[in-house]
Amino acid sequence: MKRMRNVIISVCAAWLLAALMVCSPASAYAAEQQITITSFSDLLTACLSSRTMDTSNVHYVLDLKDAKDKTLDLTSDQVDSIVKQIGSLTFGTKDNPFKGTFDGQGYTIKGLNYQRQLFVPAPDTGLFAWTDGATIKNINFEDAYIGADYRGGVIVGYAKNSHFEHIKLTNCTSSVTPANNAISLVTNAGLAGGMVAGEAEACTFYDIEVEGGSVINNSTVGVSGLGGEGLYLGAIAGTAQNSTIEYCRVVPLRCVGEDGKISYIYPRVHNKYDIAVGAVSGQAVYSGGVAGSIGKGTRVIDTFSTADCYTYAATYVSVGAGNVGYVGGIAARSDNGSQITRCHYAGNLHSYLYNALVVIPIIQKNMYLAGLVQQDNDASCAIRNTYFKPSVSTTLDPGTHKDLPSVYDRKNKKVYAGDSFGPQDDATYADRTFWESADFDFAGATKRTTDCLGGKPHINKWIMDYDLGIPVHGSSVKATTDFPEAGSATIGANKLIATSAPQTTSDPYNFAVQGYVADDYDIDLAATTTARKDIPNAQLSDDANQGFAFRGWYRVHNVAENHIDKDPALLSGLIKDGEKVSDTAKTTVENNGPGDQSGFKDNDLFVAHSQAMVLFHDVHGNVVDPKTGAARKAGDDDWYNCAAPLPKAVEPKADRAPGGPVSDT
Repeated sequence: MKRMRNVIISVCAAWLLAALMVCSPASAYAAEQQITITSFSDLLTACLSSRTMDTSNVHYVLDLKDAKDKTLDLTSDQVDSIVKQIGSLTFGTKDNPFKGTFDGQGYTIKGLNYQRQLFVPAPDTGLFAWTDGATIKNINFEDAYIGADYRGGVIVGYAKNSHFEHIKLTNCTSSVTPANNAISLVTNAGLAGGMVAGEAEACTFYDIEVEGGSVINNSTVGVSGLGGEGLYLGAIAGTAQNSTIEYCRVVPLRCVGEDGKISYIYPRVHNKYDIAVGAVSGQAVYSGGVAGSIGKGTRVIDTFSTADCYTYAATYVSVGAGNVGYVGGIAARSDNGSQITRCHYAGNLHSYLYNALVVIPIIQKNMYLAGLVQQDNDASCAIRNTYFKPSVSTTLDPGTHKDLPSVYDRKNKKVYAGDSFGPQDDATYADRTFWESADFDFAGATKRTTDCLGGKPHINKWIMDYDLGIPVHGSSVKATTDFPEAGSATIGANKLIATSAPQTTSDPYNFAVQGYVADDYDIDLAATTTARKDIPNAQLSDDANQGFAFRGWYRVHNVAENHIDKDPALLSGLIKDGEKVSDTAKTTVENNGPGDQSGFKDNDLFVAHSQAMVLFHDVHGNVVDPKTGAARKAGDDDWYNCAAPLPKAVEPKADRAPGGPVSDT
């Protein structure tokens, strides 16, 4: 009883506060107002008030610095009870869209949970129901479940003119079903579901990460009459019109077993639709690795997906056309001049169709698949420097044979690829130089300008995940030597890579590059020096010459290049502005935490500094001091940096002395 009383008090208090906020004078909102959310009660109050107030100039800030694990945990029974009473923790409504800014400041909301009720349609569910002119940024979600009818996403159901930036969703579920999913005698209303947004119009999505989780539809219609709208699911958005999806990623959840072995749980986009009895026309079901459908000039840029994309479409008794499912690695469907640039797909594509002509079953497996776009509806999709990895679909779905074209041109009824888009084999996929040649920025040097981030120039940096054998987004450090043929420089493996995959270079002009993740607090470096016995005799004057010697590791900040011109003068200048980090060939550079300047940061170059011994001789073969010409033993003064100027040697006196072995004549 006490617990229920607390629940009731919390709800009443939230409604009262919301009412007070709504009743405040309009002039209070003329200038930007900041509302800070530090607890569940704050979030509840903010949600309720946003449904009736003008949020155009309201800046919501999530501040969880005092919360456990810096997380707003919504998994308690008390939270569930309150949410059931108010319907959902949702900002805005269809009639009063959210128009403000929500800044999560990098904090996490865990356990957001909207369970749909059977036969009670609940469209546009998500933390935000509708947005118009809103900005949602810097927030993480864990273990969210969103049940929606017709349209939904963990972040927003319907978004217009809105911006989504720097968001991560881990192990979340967006479950969307058609609104009329029991009996559809005339037409089905369709659906649009994504992990971020159900439907997006004139929006931007930048730096969004979907890690694991599912976007699913699992619905059954008893009787269907005249077909209806398409059913669209995508890992980022169900449908995106006149929008930009840039530097977004759909990645597997990485799990470490008790034995230390790494396994992956791939994100799913599974669209399943059953009709018991269908007549006249069927239903089109779409699953896309990034979006179910892109149109009206939507651009997908510097984005990749590893989602497991699947459609299941069935009509058990039919007197007309059956259902059909379309599956695309980037998008299942494209219309009206959409563009895909510097993207890739490395996931599993599969489908299952069951259609009955009257009652005779027709079963088709793995039909209507495409590595990039399955239905280029009007042959207007412009694709450049975009590829897919067919082997993943075979590896994750063994024993199957799949025809995986790049794009299906529905208008001209043909499949096609191009010079700068299509399938690539595993070796090419794991070759960083291939991606660099396709304008993927692995150096972090190229500033892009799009309509994301308010049009400000930004860098979309790529790194290699050598465990998955694919390019991904992230930060990297680099290593090289500063003397040709002196040896090699190696960066060890790290948490990004489950298997041991150190990166090594013996070419000073082409750096070893290794990606890392935020909680990589140490990186191993190793330098090897070319042994004297491995140096050609022609390069050594006598046994006294010791060849090469390692002199220490140096660090140079902000090197936005992975390759430099073959100019020895560039090598000699590498360590001028650097700092020495170790005298030993095998060393570890450590961070106390992400971003700590004492260890390493993005675009740091670690240089294995070496010197070579250079000896001067007289005609008798004696080692001489180049400054005096006097004979002496080889010593510390005979070591030189690469491209360092050699001293101007004097003529050895013994060679020119009167009566000497070499006469002046």
